Amino acid sequence: MINNEKFLARFRSYGIESLKLFGYHTSRSREYDFIMNNVSQNKSVILDMGSVGSLLPLKLAKKGHKVYTVDTREYHEKHPLITSINNDINGIDSPEIHADEITCVSKLEHIGVLAYGACIVSQPYKWIKEWFEVVKELIVVNSEDEAVETYEWLLSSDEERLKIGERDRQRILKQHTFRHSAETIVSMAGRFN
Repeated sequence: MINNEKFLARFRSYGIESLKLFGYHTSRSREYDFIMNNVSQNKSVILDMGSVGSLLPLKLAKKGHKVYTVDTREYHEKHPLITSINNDINGIDSPEIHADEITCVSKLEHIGVLAYGACIVSQPYKWIKEWFEVVKELIVVNSEDEAVETYEWLLSSDEERLKIGERDRQRILKQHTFRHSAETIVSMAGRFN
């Protein structure tokens, strides 16, 4: 069976690298370049938050860094210098991990769509009920048929779709702004040093 996260991450990476050959850059390529150019040249311990779907931890490990990936899903790449921590970043209390550096390229992008008032339909994830009030702020579907039925309902009910989207937007503005994310990263830096 194909690992979708691994396939999509590699496909995205090949696309980004192909564009660079022709002198074009994406925001992701610039972010990766910035990190690769500014991370310690010594072999360090790096905590990467929001790792799934990204090849950054693998790139760092191939440079000799010990990388702890933190995401609610298992990291899709295997490397002897990568340890996957399958947890929400706030659920980690690991004083045995000393991180020299923390990277967080892929965490913030997931919040953006909610800030625009989008109504989200999602697959079930382990911690989703801790992050959102299911049905009130987000709809979880368990099958393709359920997804089709849910999308048909949302498309026929502008009022309900807009209400859910507005609740998402208010939650993001109240709890998940750039400031909140920066404070979380600073807090994490203190816990892992």
